[in-house]
Amino acid sequence: RPEFALYNIINANDAEVYGAEIDVRAEPLVGWVPQVFDQLVLTGRLGWLETQFLDFTNEVYRTKLVPGPGGLPSSKTLPVLIDYGGNQLINSPRLKGSLAAEWTFDLGRWGALIPRYDFSWTDDIFFDPSQGRGSPDPNGEYHLPDHTVGQRAFWLHNARLAYRTPEGNLEVACWVRNLTDEVYKTFSFDASTFSNVVINFVGEPRTWGVGLSISW
Repeated sequence: RPEFALYNIINANDAEVYGAEIDVRAEPLVGWVPQVFDQLVLTGRLGWLETQFLDFTNEVYRTKLVPGPGGLPSSKTLPVLIDYGGNQLINSPRLKGSLAAEWTFDLGRWGALIPRYDFSWTDDIFFDPSQGRGSPDPNGEYHLPDHTVGQRAFWLHNARLAYRTPEGNLEVACWVRNLTDEVYKTFSFDASTFSNVVINFVGEPRTWGVGLSISW
């Protein structure tokens, strides 16, 4: 039996996965405004995913107090069988969508100015097969709050402003990612049965920068 924390990758015997995805692109201003202003491009994506473990059990070891010699309590490590059947798969948000708007202003001999804004929304994500509830106790019960080993639905916003030379071979851009400084997890690991902690990995905070691209 293990005496220390391990992170194991285990395959489920059977699972069900189905869904759909749609992509759209539109140029809504073409034919409605002067040509210098009509280069607005909207793009969007929506994904739907249904997932479920159909057959997935795992045996783990937990230490619990049991009657010992003379009726005194004694600790003993026993196997606990966990059934994840019916739970959502790991890293499989049910819904995910994004929308981007990019508007190119043609300034003629002065080049072009290109602002862009995009955002995405991601549904609840679970990082373990217990749907974010972590590891069970010796009696097979869960005690961590919902989404402890997961991430509730969240938004991310990004912005970019670029200038392109008239020749089109040089572009300078400034950008901001995670505009609202959203705090979100990209992964979690429940080590509470070993060291009373849950380890979280978080996404990048608000970042900004400047880029230069040259083509020939």
